[in-house]
Amino acid sequence: MPLPPVPRLLKALRSLLRFAAAHCPVHGVRVALLRRSGIHIGPRAYVNLGFVAVDGFRPGLVSIGEEASLAPGVALVGEASPNNSFLGRRYDVIRRAPVVISDGAWLGVNAVVLPGVTVGRGAIVGAGAVVTRDVPDFAIAAGVPARVIGDVRDRPKRGNDVR
Repeated sequence: MPLPPVPRLLKALRSLLRFAAAHCPVHGVRVALLRRSGIHIGPRAYVNLGFVAVDGFRPGLVSIGEEASLAPGVALVGEASPNNSFLGRRYDVIRRAPVVISDGAWLGVNAVVLPGVTVGRGAIVGAGAVVTRDVPDFAIAAGVPARVIGDVRDRPKRGNDVR
């Protein structure tokens, strides 16, 4: 069943904003475009080039906390669906749930976070990880599927001086 004209127009507008954001080299403009497309992005969060949000352009499914940092190519998947033309079906949603990246979390290059997952405050997700379950606060998670391999608080502190 096709969408009525107004929701279809809003979805198209959000799609254009996301496309522009994905190709915008200026971080402040990129974040402003993503916010206008319906993604919550906290103050001082950094969203790198190549960021992808799969949420069916529904506002509120993807949330990025204050001072969170997303490396290039990170994908936050708030809505998962098969697209198999051989079965004659299109976009049958199998899972739709919020994805939350908490304050101060850090996601490595090409990390993927699946529907319903919360990455805890100050947590680190390694490059290329596929996060299928919640990551606790200050945990270090890596792998496919991602599993907790350490705690940020156990790492030695380093000062700004280099010796």
